[in-house]
Amino acid sequence: MAVSQEAIRYNAAQKMFWAALSVVVARLFGGLGVITTVHALRGLAALAVVLLHTNYLFFGAISSQFQAVSIFFVISGFIVAYITEHGTENFLIRRVFRVLPIYWLVTIFALIWYPLGQFSWLALVFSDPAQAILQVEGALFNPDFFPYVLKNLLMIPYPDPSSGAYTLFVYPAWTLAIECFFYLLFGVLAMLGRKPALIVISAFFVGCNLFRILGDGHGVLGFYGKQESLYIVSGFGVYWLWKRSDKVAELPRILFKILALIVAALVFASNVPLAYSQTSPVWNNFLQYTWHILPPVVVLTALMMHTAGIRCNFRVIVFLGDISYALYLVHTIVLTTFDRYASVYPFLEFRHNFKGVVLAVAVSCLVAWVLHVGFEKPIIRFGKRFIREKKVIAPTAVAS
Repeated sequence: MAVSQEAIRYNAAQKMFWAALSVVVARLFGGLGVITTVHALRGLAALAVVLLHTNYLFFGAISSQFQAVSIFFVISGFIVAYITEHGTENFLIRRVFRVLPIYWLVTIFALIWYPLGQFSWLALVFSDPAQAILQVEGALFNPDFFPYVLKNLLMIPYPDPSSGAYTLFVYPAWTLAIECFFYLLFGVLAMLGRKPALIVISAFFVGCNLFRILGDGHGVLGFYGKQESLYIVSGFGVYWLWKRSDKVAELPRILFKILALIVAALVFASNVPLAYSQTSPVWNNFLQYTWHILPPVVVLTALMMHTAGIRCNFRVIVFLGDISYALYLVHTIVLTTFDRYASVYPFLEFRHNFKGVVLAVAVSCLVAWVLHVGFEKPIIRFGKRFIREKKVIAPTAVAS
């Protein structure tokens, strides 16, 4: 049967499209050294945290972050070991541009958005401007205001008045406080060498966890001794194992896809309440023991898939990976705002309304995307340009 010219042109155009898409993906990921499977994992983890904070029970029973925070810590430990394998020059500068500016922006916005009458000051601006000004003055002239703001901007945790637990104003930032302290430790200890820095940091976090277990678990050391900090150390181990797994590329890809499905099933089973109420005691004990080692296993599996040549190019997941940090920071602000106005606008209710969950997640992603494109990416580009210019200026200054 003769093939029409239209069909030939259509097939040719389709091939050109997929070829162009593969080039774009290669530019986006391969050129920057991004491991797409880990990039995707970070996006899915951020989404899991958002869904947990909606408090919505999927299928009437499932409300879990699926150990996403622990996975974030494993990725952090891995990334630091990975990006410093050829040197630690400008490590702290790169981390500062990557983490702090968007955190500062979100924190300052939250400090304005939350405390001043739980958003009621917005209405006061139009209905009673004098009262709105009094609220602002009351905050600014409070002697504890600026020390409080400074602690939050510098990620210095402080005890919560009600619970006594050390925290920060933007709730998800407690994890960032541990990570940034880890970055600072590594940046300082790297003067002794990369390997000594990793060893000392591992000993520090293990020691803090022992202090938490043997002591009362309170105080600053108790904060940095949270169990999650041990996952940073496990990230070093994941990096060490991955660098010695070159031969896995010779194995069939289907094996890694099956492994990924098994690991995903274990994560699901060990984090869903129904798994503990509808299965045998032996299976429950197995899930409880494996629960602690799953985050590093998840990250290592993603890395093995990358080594085997498996890439994640799904647009939605890549998008979530791109905005993951901004999404992690801003989603609690969006959810709190929805919750504040849900009584007036019922469609914003997300705790018992699936449509509300979809809307809350969509708005959180939208806000995160705007922040990522309009602020985060330009700041990161500026940081890279700053480091390049610093490298150019330094030899010139020496020559002069």
